[in-house]
Amino acid sequence: MAHILVVDDEEFFRDAVEIMLGHDGHTADLAENGVIATDMFFKKHYDLVILDVFMPVKGGLETMLDIKRINKSSKVLIMSGGSENIEKTLYLNKIKNLGADAIIAKPFSHSELSEIINQLIA
Repeated sequence: MAHILVVDDEEFFRDAVEIMLGHDGHTADLAENGVIATDMFFKKHYDLVILDVFMPVKGGLETMLDIKRINKSSKVLIMSGGSENIEKTLYLNKIKNLGADAIIAKPFSHSELSEIINQLIA
């Protein structure tokens, strides 16, 4: 199965995603921000990076762009939580246009996550 890097500033959410991935046979490394994630990505191969879009220190957009510079064929799934509004929708569309392979809204179910991962790593 896949080796996945999960990046989210919320520890509870990182842990929950790791459990979901483990149930599907995937392994995960966890990072609490984009600085740590980029460093980890330099040192190790990941089949997929799952990134929270809104994080302190270094957000998802900047982290995704760095990951795509390191390896443009890397798969990136962007997670986004919070209320829907026009500014957020425009920002997520910008991220998609800049290279995100998929976007998933928080909170999401295990089956929703599994379906997207299967499409991305097929």
